[in-house]
Amino acid sequence: MNKGCKVALIGCGVLVLLVVGGLFYAGHKMSKAIGGMVRETPGAAAALVDCTTPAGYVEHSMDMMGVKMVMIVSKTDPTGMTIMLVQMPAGKAGAGDQTAALQGALSGASGAGGLTKVSKTYKKDVTIKGAKQSMSVQEGTDAMGQAGRSATVVFQGKSGTVMMMAHANQSKWDSKSLQSFLDSMK
Repeated sequence: MNKGCKVALIGCGVLVLLVVGGLFYAGHKMSKAIGGMVRETPGAAAALVDCTTPAGYVEHSMDMMGVKMVMIVSKTDPTGMTIMLVQMPAGKAGAGDQTAALQGALSGASGAGGLTKVSKTYKKDVTIKGAKQSMSVQEGTDAMGQAGRSATVVFQGKSGTVMMMAHANQSKWDSKSLQSFLDSMK
């Protein structure tokens, strides 16, 4: 199989992963109403990358067919900012192929981060594990017309390529906690 096919297959897998992540997010929101199906999983994020969960946030995790997902959500505000870490299983494609596929899938995904109409996009340099990375930030509105923001960065974690996404309404965006989380990654 040539490199182009591998990247295309990984890209398709990432799109499926984003849908599964959305379902996981919806499941977390529904868990409050149906008795807590999703449980806290302290330390789940540290399995992907050495990091510290921001104060006031808790971790929930899921491992499905080798895809590891960690949702980091506010303890007190269910509508607050959500940080999600996703790691694809290691396969025959190299880390560079996985990174390219994740970034390609994200750049072509409409409504990434819950935004249906993006009005502003920019890059922000961040340091993760001592290496400079380019984080994509989008601002716009969601399907309900609420102003929102999302941020996405792809980097190498402990056992492969990890994608970090953060999303919130503009009024709930928690820059301090997000920066604290990024700074804690080692």
